[in-house]
Amino acid sequence: MTQEKFLEWLQHFINTVRPSVENKVLLILDGHSSHTGSLAAIDLARENGVVMLCLPPHTTNKLQPLDISFFCLLKTRFLQAQETWLRNNPGQKVSVCPNGCCDATSVVVCSGRACHLSLSVITAG
Repeated sequence: MTQEKFLEWLQHFINTVRPSVENKVLLILDGHSSHTGSLAAIDLARENGVVMLCLPPHTTNKLQPLDISFFCLLKTRFLQAQETWLRNNPGQKVSVCPNGCCDATSVVVCSGRACHLSLSVITAG
């Protein structure tokens, strides 16, 4: 991620969450230079009531419990579902829907005839 992209994302975050100096929010970051190296991002956060907390280097695997408890299992199940689908559908690709029949921001399995959210495959199996 670049500093410019982070600044763009931070503005989106502020517009969505609507923090204020009186009603602050805590944003926990991993300490990547794109987050901490931009004075513009730090100023934007401060002016809008966003308190940025950066985790120490090499500690995110211990300090981000969702990475261990939820996302690890989600990633494992997604990869299993993807492998099964690819085995059962030779020659097909797993991608964002090329047909435009699904939300372009959703990860879907699309065979060209029908699309479904991969999450339904994951939770079912």
